[in-house]
Amino acid sequence: MMWSEMTLKNKAIAGCSAVTALMLAAAYFTYQSTEGAKLIVYILLAVTIAASILTAVLITRGVAEPLERIVEMTSLFADGNLNMDFEQDGAGVEITSLTRSLKRLNEGLRGLTASVERITQGDLGIAIKPRSEGDALGLALRDMVRSLYVVVSKVRAGSEQIKNISMNLANSGRQLE
Repeated sequence: MMWSEMTLKNKAIAGCSAVTALMLAAAYFTYQSTEGAKLIVYILLAVTIAASILTAVLITRGVAEPLERIVEMTSLFADGNLNMDFEQDGAGVEITSLTRSLKRLNEGLRGLTASVERITQGDLGIAIKPRSEGDALGLALRDMVRSLYVVVSKVRAGSEQIKNISMNLANSGRQLE
């Protein structure tokens, strides 16, 4: 498995395993206790500490920078901007998974926005398909379109009746003249 495909947890475990192996080696050499061995132990200890710090910095940078970009994008998203590209190159598995979920959410809202725009133009024949059983917005919009269609049908039927009644009254008025 490549480093970029590893989860943050696996990266931390790999880093800790390397540090543990170096610490065990250092403990062994310390136990053997000669001046040359002590020097090797101190060098290994310094290398271990440097490697641990480097690993921590790389992991932190690998998580913090993509998360900062996601925070910026979700802030725009929360303000109603749906014209964004939720792509993260080189991010870890967790960040990529989060980005994919945000991208799906964005695409779903774009679709619903397009449907609402068609409804505002009078297209009540539109079929809104909720993305899941838990899609509250999709279900509400679907039900709203159905209700609007029923109301508009009743208004049309009522206006047709009013038209017929007024034509009958007009004809009756002409006959009385």
